[in-house]
Amino acid sequence: MSTGGLKTFKTNLFGPFYSLTRTKSVELTYDNDSPTVKEMLFKLVERFPKMEEYIFEDGRLAEFTTIVINGDLVSDQEWDDIRLKPEDRVSLFKGQHGG
Repeated sequence: MSTGGLKTFKTNLFGPFYSLTRTKSVELTYDNDSPTVKEMLFKLVERFPKMEEYIFEDGRLAEFTTIVINGDLVSDQEWDDIRLKPEDRVSLFKGQHGG
C-alpha cells in the first residue's frame, strides 16, 4: 500500500506485543522504498516505547523474540540486511521460556 511518495508496511503482532499495543497489526509508513527489518523494529519502539525491552537486549534482538517474513525466520545477524517490501507479511512473536 502506498500514499503518494510514502509506502506503508504492515506488521502483525502476537503475544506480549499484542498485549502492549492492543492491536493485532500496525501499519508503519516510510518515505524509503524498502526499510530494513531493524529500521522497522526501531520505528515500532518509537511508536510503542514499552516494546523496547521485549525486542532489544544490549543492541541485539532479545532472546525469544521471533520475526517471520513471508514464512521465513529472521535472525539478528540478518535484520540489518533484509529489506522489506510493502506486500511482505511480517509477524512479530515472543516465545515462552521456562519449565
